[in-house]
Amino acid sequence: MHRRKNLGNIHPGDGWAYIGRGPIQITGRYNYTEFQKFYNKVYPASNLDFIKHPNLINSINEIAMIASMFWCKQFLWNKFVWNEFTDPKEVSSVVNTGKYGKVANGEKARLKYFENINKFIDCD
Repeated sequence: MHRRKNLGNIHPGDGWAYIGRGPIQITGRYNYTEFQKFYNKVYPASNLDFIKHPNLINSINEIAMIASMFWCKQFLWNKFVWNEFTDPKEVSSVVNTGKYGKVANGEKARLKYFENINKFIDCD
């Protein structure tokens, strides 16, 4: 996954066409292209084209979740030891800013969502 400033947007209008979609916001032509490659490997019979029709990522809940899991696998899974001690502030920092230790936009709201959701999720 690419976290560079221009996100691989090469045509006028790419910034708007490839805005963040899905719960974790795949953003930019490059990341949409990488997701398309992944999706085609997993679902080779699919004829969905996320480059020509980027809004497809938001059109079906299952695709939005697959896109989010793809993003996490590419960008997050190897950056943390995932257990009950994983710091949601650090994860939020990396997701939002691309760097450890930087304060994420809307950190207070993110932590509140995390606390509320965490009450209902038990992965053990």
